[in-house]
Amino acid sequence: MPVVYRILGQVVPSNSFVTLYQTPTSPVSRYGSRRVKRAIVSNITLSHAELFTTRYYTIRVVPSGETGGVQHEIFSGTSIAPVSTHLLTIGITLDGGDSVEIKMGDTAENVSFCAFGSEIF
Repeated sequence: MPVVYRILGQVVPSNSFVTLYQTPTSPVSRYGSRRVKRAIVSNITLSHAELFTTRYYTIRVVPSGETGGVQHEIFSGTSIAPVSTHLLTIGITLDGGDSVEIKMGDTAENVSFCAFGSEIF
């Protein structure tokens, strides 16, 4: 099975859930219309550029066809100190339509998330 290593997603979330990455369910034009069968999210990095305020984040993994809820949370209300970085090495395997979603505890314009991994055909 061919594998493509890439940046899967980048987002600056707000205080409601946003999708960091969702495994495609239809052919992807950037790959010559090949269909992604699975994805592996190997790392998620968080960068917090604010000087004074500790922020809190939640990460959840939602299977295709389900509505996100607390049962999908893998990090819940986790703190990140000012001017710091978190590197989460997690190795999540996703099928088509599964997603990784992020939410901040409040509006935090200076916290960014990046997902790195691979898409498998």
